[in-house]
Amino acid sequence: MHSPEARAQIAASQTQRMAARATHPLARARVRRDLTQRELAELADLTPGFISYVENGRRHPSKTTQSRISRVLAIPEQELFG
Repeated sequence: MHSPEARAQIAASQTQRMAARATHPLARARVRRDLTQRELAELADLTPGFISYVENGRRHPSKTTQSRISRVLAIPEQELFG
């Protein structure tokens, strides 16, 4: 059995690996903040499917939506959406 500290270290390592694999800046930022697509969608009043489409380059959010997402993640829009 792992101690609470070891479990936290393992979880942090897994988060870092997931962030490194994520290609879209939005996906990297979301993973670094330990949010699922569903959680980010709820916080930004969007659907999880829309977040997935954006992260996979299948959709491009409007300026208003970019602003909502960047506000939730506390990251400038320019860093997330170029």
